[in-house]
Amino acid sequence: MALTRSELESITRDFFLADNGAAWDNYFGSNYLINRGLKKPIKKPKGGLQIKLPLTYDRMAGGSFYGVDQFDTSHRTTMNSAVFPWRNYYVNVTVTWDEELENNGPEEEVDMVVSKLENAQSSIQVDLGDGLYSDGTGNESKDLTGLLALFNTTTATTYGGIAEDDMSVWSAKASTSSAPITAAVLRGMRTSAKVGDSQKDKPNLIVTTDTLYDSYLNQLQQHQRMQSPQAAKAGFDGVTMLDQAEIFADGKCTSGSAFALNDRFWGFVVHANADFVRTAWKVPTNQAVKSMQILWKGNMVCSRRAAHYRRTALTG
Repeated sequence: MALTRSELESITRDFFLADNGAAWDNYFGSNYLINRGLKKPIKKPKGGLQIKLPLTYDRMAGGSFYGVDQFDTSHRTTMNSAVFPWRNYYVNVTVTWDEELENNGPEEEVDMVVSKLENAQSSIQVDLGDGLYSDGTGNESKDLTGLLALFNTTTATTYGGIAEDDMSVWSAKASTSSAPITAAVLRGMRTSAKVGDSQKDKPNLIVTTDTLYDSYLNQLQQHQRMQSPQAAKAGFDGVTMLDQAEIFADGKCTSGSAFALNDRFWGFVVHANADFVRTAWKVPTNQAVKSMQILWKGNMVCSRRAAHYRRTALTG
């Protein structure tokens, strides 16, 4: 006998509540960069037509003085705003009448639905992982405003609604010089993106390809391969420390590239009411199926473009 909508709702609710909500972690359990960005979003607003981030790009007038020296009281424009569009992602789960009847017995029916829900979580992982390395123009400009947009060096192209031609400090930092990947190259990326005087002002996340990461590891002695305690706590191995930065591989990373990010000025904004929410199961009037969707609304954002660096043409 086919499952009723109330039975499907019960199975789905139990699935998402399993292990104290651990099922929720499956959305970003295979990608460390997504894990870092989505576990603690920069903001979780409840509305707004766009995502708006304030930018401070200059300092106020001031300095040393003595006696009757005059103060500089001139007005300075020190702030701007980067504006990012909302991006929506979904994954569909459909159970057909035939599938319900062919999976005989309550246990088989439950297993079938749970398998579909697990596949849905994996599917949205893949889509968001692809979006990380996009330039935001895919699928008629509906994809994430990803890393290729952040590091676009065309000065007339806007990022966050601002072009480098209009605000020089909003320039992407990137190098296309060919070089083998080494610790010195990676440290150079961090230094090139330093925006202050402390360690926190350097990139603390470096992601590259599997091939380049393996080449880098092969240069290290065993005692130099220090694993990241933060990554290990989140369930990730293969995340190695380079000074105060975590370096790791992502199979979706653009070939020959390494991205150095400072998560003080990079991350995700997620809509408070659309953080992997699910719809109720629905039954159309013209098909023998039942369907539900998992929905997400947000985007990848950056509040200080100079705090990040990209290298291309790297070799192993």
